[in-house]
Amino acid sequence: MKSNKNAICFIPQFAELILANSGASIPSIDFFFSRARHHKVSELEIDQALIQSNNLSQSQLIDSHAALSLRGFTEQYKEKWICHATPILLQPNRQHITLNNYFPSGDDVLFKKLFTTLNEYFVEDGLLFFEENKSWYCRSESKFPTSRYKPQDILGQNIIHKLPKDKEDQKWKKIFNETQMVINQFNQASTNTELLVVNGIWYWGGGYLPQGITKAKNVVISNDIALKGFANMAGCPFYNIDEDINQLIINSSDSFLLQLIFIVNNNILNQIDNIVESFLQMLKRKKIDQILFYPNMESRYVVGSSDMKKFWKKIKPANSIIKRASI
Repeated sequence: MKSNKNAICFIPQFAELILANSGASIPSIDFFFSRARHHKVSELEIDQALIQSNNLSQSQLIDSHAALSLRGFTEQYKEKWICHATPILLQPNRQHITLNNYFPSGDDVLFKKLFTTLNEYFVEDGLLFFEENKSWYCRSESKFPTSRYKPQDILGQNIIHKLPKDKEDQKWKKIFNETQMVINQFNQASTNTELLVVNGIWYWGGGYLPQGITKAKNVVISNDIALKGFANMAGCPFYNIDEDINQLIINSSDSFLLQLIFIVNNNILNQIDNIVESFLQMLKRKKIDQILFYPNMESRYVVGSSDMKKFWKKIKPANSIIKRASI
């Protein structure tokens, strides 16, 4: 039985991005959505589609995010329990605590001094804070529950309901609270020019590398370093969304996974449009069987070879199609 070769585009924030940029020139995206068949789907179905595509569920991806991120560029920590340790600024109020800002980069000299101080404090707890690839991580000799939310996804929100809910969450609370204490003492001992603009560390995406990832024949395109780690484990070619890969895509004989996280700039629309154009060209040449696009967590848009022949369908702006479908 012939197995389908698909191009799966999973961009959960795409609906918001495209609706906010209705004047952008995205001819290939407009063409795709004008030809596409729309289906309402559940998050479970999306998760199953991604598992079939890359043998990795969204749950596994977030629970192993830190370990996979490191696996994207080094094998040094592949047997260790790892979590992200992102410096954050919290604003406590009477009934909630708001995440006001986060600082993912590991370049700052002050943060490096802070993490040295944290290592000295938590040495008996078996924690080691370190920097790799300009990001902060924490290695632990024993696992502890961490948040399943990335700081960029909950910016400006109340963190109370984003905290770990686990029978061992007391360990997380101890580490979280003592981290805040260390930061406060660090600031008290610093000069005015060396004060940190943070008052906590957000521990998230903690876990070991996922087991049972088999070799997959997919090309992975993403801006998520954790997916690069998965691709390395699965033997898949990996390309960052910023790379000029369109001609390579057209000449490939693989299936594809385009999966993007937190979109930080609107120029990325042009990059997505170029990749969609490459997928459409591959569909015309019958190198792939269909393109599946998930622009949010409730919709699937599909274009197959027969849909490309529907010349009577008028090309409409994609933002109007997505908006109408989501009502």
